[in-house]
Amino acid sequence: MAGADRISGLHDSILTHILSFLPTKDAVRTRGLSKRWRNVWASVTVLSFDSVDFWPDDISSFSFRSEMLERQDKFVKFIDTVLAARQVQQVDRFRLAWKYQVRNYPPHGHPVRRWIPIVVQQLPRVLSILLQPRLDRVDIIPEPIFTCSSLEEIKLQVKNRADHSIWHDRLNPMVVTLPHLRKLNLGHFRIEADFMDKLFLGCPILEEVELYSCWLDISHISCGNLRSLVINGCYHSRAIEVSIPSLQNLKVTVMCSQPARLVFKNMSSLVKASICLLDLNDVDFVIFDFGAEILAGLSGVNNNNNNNNN
Repeated sequence: MAGADRISGLHDSILTHILSFLPTKDAVRTRGLSKRWRNVWASVTVLSFDSVDFWPDDISSFSFRSEMLERQDKFVKFIDTVLAARQVQQVDRFRLAWKYQVRNYPPHGHPVRRWIPIVVQQLPRVLSILLQPRLDRVDIIPEPIFTCSSLEEIKLQVKNRADHSIWHDRLNPMVVTLPHLRKLNLGHFRIEADFMDKLFLGCPILEEVELYSCWLDISHISCGNLRSLVINGCYHSRAIEVSIPSLQNLKVTVMCSQPARLVFKNMSSLVKASICLLDLNDVDFVIFDFGAEILAGLSGVNNNNNNNNN
């Protein structure tokens, strides 16, 4: 019959699968379609929250800080409401992207610290959190992330808005127990030796690690199972020895003006390496010296891509 609503007649599992491809804000809107759709959204196993969905198309159109605060508060309230409505529903993937934060939250009072414990109880497989807080030090990332046994992929990036605040909070959980974690992406954190030791001990099948714009306060990186390592724009004030016999893929982007070096050893399984040396001072001999030191530890690589930008 012409105009028949065939979609509403589909099984709930099919409808929730369809809604999983939408931002959560749009999925929730479907509850107004009809009585049939009223509660379907609450069973979707993919949650995706983006603060951009609550801003106008042109963010420069904001004329008052109060309007910005109002929209941010609506974003926070929306997430609170969604998580409360779902109760014990399981989550497969959780994504949170929150830029342009304008409200200052008290220490340990950031909304993320109450959301994440709720989410990890719903046993997510993939967790992605990208934040741009207002304050220099916010201590946002709660410890339950590091003891969530269901997680297979984690992406955590907390970039402060202040231009002078390049290095951010330490990751210092008491315990790291992530038995199923395979992929880890960390951005804008201070990484210390104690955390790295806990990480590799508590993640027995970890295969891929990406570190982006982190302060690496460590002297070595060593892991028995790691297959892929990306070090992108990180800072370290002392030499770091990288010894990973199982590593197959390596990508390094580093400033030649670094006060310390990366030293690669025991890379017998390495198949592909990409090394990008950035030099803002245009000092060629620095690039040559630094590049030669890195390449000395990668002499057996089958596919070696070296690049310098100056």
